[in-house]
Amino acid sequence: MVDRGMAPQMNSKRILISTSAILTAVVVVILPFVHSIIFTVALMTLAICFISSITGGSWALAADVSPTSVVASTSAIMSFGGYFGGAFSPIVAGMIVDTTDSYTLAFISGGIIAGCAALCFWGIVKKPIEVRTNLR
Repeated sequence: MVDRGMAPQMNSKRILISTSAILTAVVVVILPFVHSIIFTVALMTLAICFISSITGGSWALAADVSPTSVVASTSAIMSFGGYFGGAFSPIVAGMIVDTTDSYTLAFISGGIIAGCAALCFWGIVKKPIEVRTNLR
């Protein structure tokens, strides 16, 4: 997108991440309603592909939105958020499955969270972080 002049560097990454998050959300919400093992494996593979593009894009985006002196800190904060969610998602999914005796709500809530991630990457990350030189 950058080479073709379609979008600036930061916006092209935001588009990739947001689109991948939306596609992840759609695929994950559809999963519990598919009854074929072949389609289930195919959809899970697509979801992992889209999630991987979110991960790679978000790491690259950190370098675009942060001044050089704080790229590592920005990446660390971003990673903390991902690891925090990753640590609690199996617990929450297990509680949902124990309560409902079904994985349907767990997949739907995961899809909703992926959709919220798309909104966050598109709505929150709009411009590079400005460095203040005179702090008081």
